Amino acid sequence: MTRLNRNGWRCFLSVLFTVGHGLVVLGAPSGQGATDIAIAVELRSGNVLHISLENRRDQTIRLYEHDLPWRSSSPFVAVAVDSANGSGLRQVRPIDDPGTKQVELGPKQRLEGMIPLNERFPNLTDLSKRKEIVVFWTYRPPLHVDRTARRAGGWLTIGKEQR
Repeated sequence: MTRLNRNGWRCFLSVLFTVGHGLVVLGAPSGQGATDIAIAVELRSGNVLHISLENRRDQTIRLYEHDLPWRSSSPFVAVAVDSANGSGLRQVRPIDDPGTKQVELGPKQRLEGMIPLNERFPNLTDLSKRKEIVVFWTYRPPLHVDRTARRAGGWLTIGKEQR
């Protein structure tokens, strides 16, 4: 059995899932064993994911622009499935030239962007009128130092609720 120290409990308790409202916030306090970047993912009208990244460190963090979740070359992974049978929806990710441009995220600073899920999953709109679709996501931002932040992830539902 794994025991959590005081920081471990803070990390655990700082994870908030409000899936019913389309909001998933994952993060942890600064310090040893904590994540450097907090990520909030909210489903907005038109099946658009609004994503916010916040620097939880006391120092500036640098990321490559192509690693931001809303870029098609990003390590942000999303999978949409039909909740009734588990079949995955076809996904389209345009080719993106990653480039070498960097973005700085100062202490407590936030960056925000959008992922239109209807573009990434072309049949999402039609299927979600008849079925409940679950979108699972995960993101682990590679920092521009020799390290990677902790992985965050969650899920949200779109469309008709299956009973």
